[in-house]
Amino acid sequence: GAANVALNIKKLGADVVLCGLVGKDEHGEVTKNILQKFNISTEGIIQTSRPTTVKSRILSLGQQILRVDSEQDDPINKSVNNKILDFVSSCAGNIDLCIIQDYEKGMLNINNITQIIELCKANNIYTAVDPKKENFWQYDNVDLFKPNLSELSQSLQLNIDPSSKQEIDNAIDKLRNKLNHK
Repeated sequence: GAANVALNIKKLGADVVLCGLVGKDEHGEVTKNILQKFNISTEGIIQTSRPTTVKSRILSLGQQILRVDSEQDDPINKSVNNKILDFVSSCAGNIDLCIIQDYEKGMLNINNITQIIELCKANNIYTAVDPKKENFWQYDNVDLFKPNLSELSQSLQLNIDPSSKQEIDNAIDKLRNKLNHK
């Protein structure tokens, strides 16, 4: 998922540095090869003993009818966590934007999220986040916080009418007051 975001940004003409996890398996190698093919550095791709996440789509007549995910999403260990933080720290002086794409696959946690945001703030790096439920409230003081309506409703425990600009604005204000995002 994050590699897809990186590829889209690369196609817009930006230089991209990606940090993520793959397994020591065929799918991990394929992922790294695709990134290299598009001139996206794999320096921040950390190989772990967990398998590379694979999403298989079942199609019928060109229409997706099912997706089967093969993944291990338990929290990362301290060693992998430190490798992530070391890599992000090594890049901090050379980037303008940090996008945290949280897919709840175990890579991001309360400790490294906080440290990544602190590194970005200390280096004046614009920080954008696409959250999921598990770490939703960990993203204090980021510049851009982009939940979808379902994630926003669920996290604020509100039933938001998507056709009501007022309800959406009120929910965004509540979110901004809790997370202090711009």
